[in-house]
Amino acid sequence: MEFQCDCGNVYASRVNLRDHQRRFCRGAGEQNNDCPYCNISFATYRGMRQHLRHRHPQQYNAEMEEEVESRPMRRGLWTEEEIEDISIAEARDMVLSIGTW
Repeated sequence: MEFQCDCGNVYASRVNLRDHQRRFCRGAGEQNNDCPYCNISFATYRGMRQHLRHRHPQQYNAEMEEEVESRPMRRGLWTEEEIEDISIAEARDMVLSIGTW
């Protein structure tokens, strides 16, 4: 499922869309650095996020948990074929080293 902003940007999760909208799409070029819970405005996004962590930790942690859960799982570094090739090579090296003892 894709989530599209009014500006045209597309995101893989609702959390990423919401983050984008808070940071960049408040209106005609304005950044939205307002706390969504108490409507305090901040000069920077970073300042607002720090405020959230300290003043609204439960909401902040729930957002972070949702964001982590919405990320796709990263696949391993090796394909099954590469793992098999490595196993064969290691077994061959082991056999060769046994012969030199």
